[in-house]
Amino acid sequence: MAPARPFVTGSFGASAGGASVGLALAVIASLLGASPTAVAQQSPTTTDGAPPSAEAREPTNDEAPPPGEEWQHFGLLRGRDLTPFGFLRLDMRPAHAYVSKAGQWAFSVDLGHQNTWAVGGAADPYLEALSGRRELSPTDWNAIKAGGEAFLVDLELAQLDATVSYWVTDRLSVYLIASGVRYQGGFLDSTIESFHERTGLGDFQRDTSARDDVNILVNLKRAQAEFYEAPVRDGLLDPTIGIRYTLARVPDPWNVIIEFAAKVPLEDGGPRPLLSTGVTDWGSQVTFEYTRGRNAYYLSSAVVRTGGTTPVETSRRWLPSAIIGYERALARNASFIIQGQAARSPYAPEDTDLLELRRDKYQVAVGLRLRAARAIWSLALTENTQNLDNTPDVGVQLGFALTPRSD
Repeated sequence: MAPARPFVTGSFGASAGGASVGLALAVIASLLGASPTAVAQQSPTTTDGAPPSAEAREPTNDEAPPPGEEWQHFGLLRGRDLTPFGFLRLDMRPAHAYVSKAGQWAFSVDLGHQNTWAVGGAADPYLEALSGRRELSPTDWNAIKAGGEAFLVDLELAQLDATVSYWVTDRLSVYLIASGVRYQGGFLDSTIESFHERTGLGDFQRDTSARDDVNILVNLKRAQAEFYEAPVRDGLLDPTIGIRYTLARVPDPWNVIIEFAAKVPLEDGGPRPLLSTGVTDWGSQVTFEYTRGRNAYYLSSAVVRTGGTTPVETSRRWLPSAIIGYERALARNASFIIQGQAARSPYAPEDTDLLELRRDKYQVAVGLRLRAARAIWSLALTENTQNLDNTPDVGVQLGFALTPRSD
């Protein structure tokens, strides 16, 4: 299983892609006790330093694993999009890829932390004309709104997801996801700005606003929001319930997984600021898996009916998304994965004329999963490949899951 993934994000430029991949290899290498080069290209040798014989070599990509072992595949990385623009809506997590039996349970607890600085519309030229840092005030915002539609979102949030799954049969399972969030000014602004300075990336007008502050300023056609501090410090998010059916317990070599889920408001009194959209979302997802030796290939497609306040009112609409991924077993209990995701923005032309918010969302993630008995740990790095104002740009994801017993 690839547990849900927490985010630690910042507004990094797309040109940081090479550094992101290098960081991912370094982290993976440290966990495996090897150098990044060894992770990227393993070259086993015998005790005298010579290359091993053909009989002693590890099996190649499509060969069977060593006697008594089997290659581990955990499925696509699973996790919620923590972008403030829309993260309160239903997200269909990719299906896991491990085997269970009727009457068994699985649990996961995932913690994420993200930093967001997103600016667009009339806020861009206004901030570019400023010099020095300041705490943004209603005077600044009124001047920005005079120029038309605009948004400025500057905050950090930490989210905790707890997921429990139960297998009704060896192919049919149900699950519940309970989540909580905490908003704050945070502590990552200085680190992100230093990274921008060292790498020569633009500052995206970060140097015009006070560090570690909270600003949620949105002026769109349908709705507005104006907060100079988080309207709530913490609280419970809407829970998600779902049902999942797998056509084959183990890919041989193909498998198809079908899923339906709904996000249900905790209260009937309408939206809760930054905690609930106030409406019920529902969606479906189909995932195709193909395994061959060390390698596994995934294609997942989902569609969600959503709307409500995220953080301002959006139209009720269908949002499609797709994920394609490749996983390679590194050892009996470890695997490496890379995956790309494309998703429709929750904002439609009737909501806003700002292309920054209406563009589709694209993200790429690379990660490692390690199994220790029934526990699975995941570590991944995610980067936005374009459209930096509507998705987390760079993120570190951590996850833990306790899987069903194998007996």
